Amino acid sequence: MVSHQAQILQWMMEAGLWMPHRRRNAVVHQQRERRPCFGELVQIDGSPHDWFEGRAEKCCLLIFIDDATSRLLHLRFEPAETTESYFRSVHAYLKQHGTPVAFYSDRHGIFRINAPDVVGEAQTQFGRAMEALNIEIICANSPQAKGRVEKANRTLQDRLVTEILCYHTDRTLSKNLELSYSNIIYQVKIKGEGYALRHVKVSVHEHLDGQVSLYYKGRKLNYTTHQKQKRITAIVSAKDLNKKMETIIKQDGRTKGHKPKMEHPWRRYEQKKLVAKQPAMG
Repeated sequence: MVSHQAQILQWMMEAGLWMPHRRRNAVVHQQRERRPCFGELVQIDGSPHDWFEGRAEKCCLLIFIDDATSRLLHLRFEPAETTESYFRSVHAYLKQHGTPVAFYSDRHGIFRINAPDVVGEAQTQFGRAMEALNIEIICANSPQAKGRVEKANRTLQDRLVTEILCYHTDRTLSKNLELSYSNIIYQVKIKGEGYALRHVKVSVHEHLDGQVSLYYKGRKLNYTTHQKQKRITAIVSAKDLNKKMETIIKQDGRTKGHKPKMEHPWRRYEQKKLVAKQPAMG
């Protein structure tokens, strides 16, 4: 039996009031084999991002990554992705790693002249310099084609500031999901009972601006804070000492008249005194 909604849609299609959406054909990107030699082909890209989370101006991170190993070979912060910034980065890269066979980039205007009316083999300033250095420039036909450097961009944007440029230390959560750090109590707030986080070890990240983040297995945790109470040494007169001791014992949950076990050294000492006081049998 056809539902009312389906019947209405059928009438609208017959009247030309609605057209069904065509499903887009899924595009399968074939995985390209890596180059066999380290340093032969180097993927380069610029990643504009708020790298310092508002503590400084937005800038661009230039990334050089080896195609054979996915190893990050050079990272450099620049105000923007420009020809001059790539000149500085290539200069530093060549001094450290030597000359690659080719750089693999996107079709940015720094690497390739994209104007449709240009004829012949026109070059950009960057292209001219790379030709003089005998370095080929190869431009990818899509972002997916240079997936290794794109993946590195996403990874660095997510982790560079929050996990690298800060102080790390480990703490163990209590049964109440609390930890102490720099005289402050941090209590983790999660949905549900939170039994799974009891007594687990979490990573405390203190950033350069003093902000603190808590992580468990790479997941950022929400928390609330309250100041840890400092213990102040009490000044008590001799006549009030016993009263103070009774208060401490009561607050600490201890019971009056607690007796140590028989094997406790104090009990063994008392037994020796009793034996010594007994008259000798004779």
